Amino acid sequence: MNKKILDKINPLHYQGSIETIDCIQSQLNDDEFKGYLRGSCMKYLCRAGKKSLTGADEATVALEDYCKAHWYIERLINYLESKNKKRVAEKLP
Repeated sequence: MNKKILDKINPLHYQGSIETIDCIQSQLNDDEFKGYLRGSCMKYLCRAGKKSLTGADEATVALEDYCKAHWYIERLINYLESKNKKRVAEKLP
């Protein structure tokens, strides 16, 4: 993903000793966190192309929302894959 767009998705003010998304995850159970990620994907997909910012190209603003949705989808996929790997490892002798 383009670094300029990634910086808008996860800017420095969201990062610190612990990233906000990690703090949110620590406060939610598995189902709640999956729901949070799915809801965030839906939020950005639903509003893509529907907002305009002064001086901003509508296509650029929509692209940013699609990239944000993509970021949450990747986070959800990685989360599910890590949970699946843990379950498989627990079943191994």
